[in-house]
Amino acid sequence: MNLVLEWQNTDNNGIDSEWSDPVLFYCYSTPTFKINIEPNQLIQAQTYGVNITYTQPEGELLQSYRVRVYNSNDTVIYDSNTRYILDTVKITNLQDNNSYSILVTGETINGMSLSTGRIPFLADFIKAETYFMCEVTNMYDTGGIFIKSNARC
Repeated sequence: MNLVLEWQNTDNNGIDSEWSDPVLFYCYSTPTFKINIEPNQLIQAQTYGVNITYTQPEGELLQSYRVRVYNSNDTVIYDSNTRYILDTVKITNLQDNNSYSILVTGETINGMSLSTGRIPFLADFIKAETYFMCEVTNMYDTGGIFIKSNARC
């Protein structure tokens, strides 16, 4: 919706001033701004790709955004700095059995501030139960590989 305002002032002698230049106002719907991490979600790896979703019904574009990850002491452990193109942001160096929170902030081309709010999550890695050594030999004449191991099943 567009709104045009004009005004005229009257001085203390009752004399009207000239009409002002019109000022055009735009009314936009609130955008949707979210990420692919739910509150208290378990992240099962040291690195995670954060996808940011921005939509706005009237087509107002996203100007910029920033991703910050905080540890349980509220210290910033990852900062993407200001970014201008929506793409996957890889957060790295998460530690097993630690709590974190993530905050994504942004701004539209018309200056509307956006925020996901701080979203808590937990890093809890999947650990392999068994490790074993193996020896791999290239069998170039047959186009295969030979794997030798001392593992018992």
